[in-house]
Amino acid sequence: LSREELLQGTKAFLEIQGGNPARYGAPAPNADMALAVNRLIELGGGFVLTEGGRVVAEMPLPLAGLMSDRSFEAVAGDIHILRQAVRGLGCPLAEPFLQMAFLPLPVIPHLKITDLGLVDVDKFELLAA
Repeated sequence: LSREELLQGTKAFLEIQGGNPARYGAPAPNADMALAVNRLIELGGGFVLTEGGRVVAEMPLPLAGLMSDRSFEAVAGDIHILRQAVRGLGCPLAEPFLQMAFLPLPVIPHLKITDLGLVDVDKFELLAA
């Protein structure tokens, strides 16, 4: 994968803190991360949940990786399935996908991930790597 393709992965729930969200701190298996990123590329952006070498749930967001061109009902159905799947894996967050969606947006305080690196939005500065 290229650097650009990997950066697209920041717009999805890639289980950054563990292959199974119930095991926070454990590294996600590389194969699951690659599967999630490659599926995101195929979808044109969105959310992908992987575990054990398979896609557990997904929601395509092909418009800039942030919006859907499908009906409200279709999107609502997908997000419901995603929430159930991630809770089934033990994630305690009420809205994990909403939190991931806002993570790369550098206009909302405090720390954000961008294509340039970690940004302190409050100070309007790029933090050293």
